[in-house]
Amino acid sequence: MNVLVFTSLFPSSVWPTRGIFVLERMRAVAGSPNLRLDVMAPVPYYPSIAVGWRRAFARVPRMERIEGFDVYHPRYFMTPKIGMTFYGLSMGLCSVPAMRAVTRSAPIDLIDAHFAYPDGVAAALLSRMIGVPLILTVRGSDINVSAQLPVIKPWVRWALRIARHVVAVSQALAERVAELGVAREKIAVIPNGIDPHKFYAMPREEARAKLGVPKNRPMILSVGNLAAHKGMDVLIEAMHHFRETEAIKTGTGKEPLLYLIGEGPDRIALERKIRDFALEDSVRLVGSLPHHELVLWYNAADLFCLASQREGCPNVVKEALACGTPVLASPVGGMPEILHSPSMGVLVPRSARAFASAMRDALMREWDRQAISRLGQEQTWDRVGQRIRELFASARQAHA
Repeated sequence: MNVLVFTSLFPSSVWPTRGIFVLERMRAVAGSPNLRLDVMAPVPYYPSIAVGWRRAFARVPRMERIEGFDVYHPRYFMTPKIGMTFYGLSMGLCSVPAMRAVTRSAPIDLIDAHFAYPDGVAAALLSRMIGVPLILTVRGSDINVSAQLPVIKPWVRWALRIARHVVAVSQALAERVAELGVAREKIAVIPNGIDPHKFYAMPREEARAKLGVPKNRPMILSVGNLAAHKGMDVLIEAMHHFRETEAIKTGTGKEPLLYLIGEGPDRIALERKIRDFALEDSVRLVGSLPHHELVLWYNAADLFCLASQREGCPNVVKEALACGTPVLASPVGGMPEILHSPSMGVLVPRSARAFASAMRDALMREWDRQAISRLGQEQTWDRVGQRIRELFASARQAHA
């Protein structure tokens, strides 16, 4: 079976960590013989002479090999913040030449798309055009945000109707998909997985020594895009409340260090907030890191925090748990399903004061990190891959 994976969020030579969870699932699915996977990862057209962070789009090659997979990057027209209604149509039509290039080497039997909009709409157009079944995975903001916009909702409903199967990465997301009129028997709940060979528990002292971070201060970690909805500003303000209220005095008497790993459009604003609160000695912006290096950071941390405004099934939380690190997270999306035991962490209202209080309590508590790691590693990518392959077979059989 020849499968075309269609998603605009996929690693590239320019952004090697972008959409890494899609690549992880592909690896697991590709473990089956007689199954070929190619990738269509559209990129917005941007002139090479343009300024701003989006000029990096122009550096993405038209075709490249990523970890053994052929990855095609057709350009589509996207006008930031306006014309959003037509993103899916533009992405689909502009991907036709690249799709023809893929089919010259092998006919496509199925399209495996990720994110309902605009990717799912574009993939639905292509599946109709070449007459193959579509499996569409929804991941969070595509349903919780994009599908709630009046001009986008009809497009999303159409793509969900075209899809043979809809994969939701959490039960909460599956409920939202059902509310859009999709039959429940068509929806499969398959959360993201974990590679236990990549994310596992190790002694904190060993991890800190390898990273060269202070050994005598409690360490709090968050990983994610530096964008408003990820709540990095909430965590910085929480550190300010620690200091302001003296709650920062943990059992060690040492002030915690907050490490924020990631890049994004809010970096300058976050740097300003750190200066405004005089937290230069307590908050560090690490920047973006290769995915395989995160295991040391998760293990070095006493606590992992995620103050997101919205989420589907955040892999960073699952990775932290697999390393045995307790988690504090806002109760959004699939988070209550991930933190299904109080031994793994705590759901916290999304406010700086609430996180400051929860951080203090969590740092004073004794956690069984080995037990957390065992629970965090229950859902492996291998199990995810098996379930996805079963959906592929089902879709192809029903289409025959």
